[in-house]
Amino acid sequence: MTEPNLTQLFLGPEEEWPQATLAAESIHPLWGGWAIRLPGAGEATVRAVAPGARIERRFTLPLDPDERRALLQRLIDLDLISIRIAERRSYIPDETSTTLTLSRDRRSFAVTLWAHDPPLAGLRDLLISLQAFVTRATIHRPASSEGETHAPATAPTRD
Repeated sequence: MTEPNLTQLFLGPEEEWPQATLAAESIHPLWGGWAIRLPGAGEATVRAVAPGARIERRFTLPLDPDERRALLQRLIDLDLISIRIAERRSYIPDETSTTLTLSRDRRSFAVTLWAHDPPLAGLRDLLISLQAFVTRATIHRPASSEGETHAPATAPTRD
């Protein structure tokens, strides 16, 4: 008997996929990074964070419904929810990580991949695809409602 595809069960039938959201975040306080939120319907939101995590730019990325459908199908093909990642006994200082979160109906599933984890071909290919979305979004100007933000140089004080 074959194991059920947990990701497919989580997402439900294809007509309900617009209720799902995939988010990925790979931001390190020293090195900066990126984050992307890909809703099952509507525009994606991309955040690009500069090294030092003091400057953040936000972008919107229009996605074709076929792109969204292909991405969610890819998650099903990988069966993201049932992927097993080997435990590590130690971590490397300043190692970057990427967290993938799949959510639907107030429920979510998250998996974190560290830069020096053993390679999992399907997940690495998925991350490359997500980074391509980030690159595509960042070649455009920031969204008019969001744009560039700066963290304060010092914490506000009370008088």
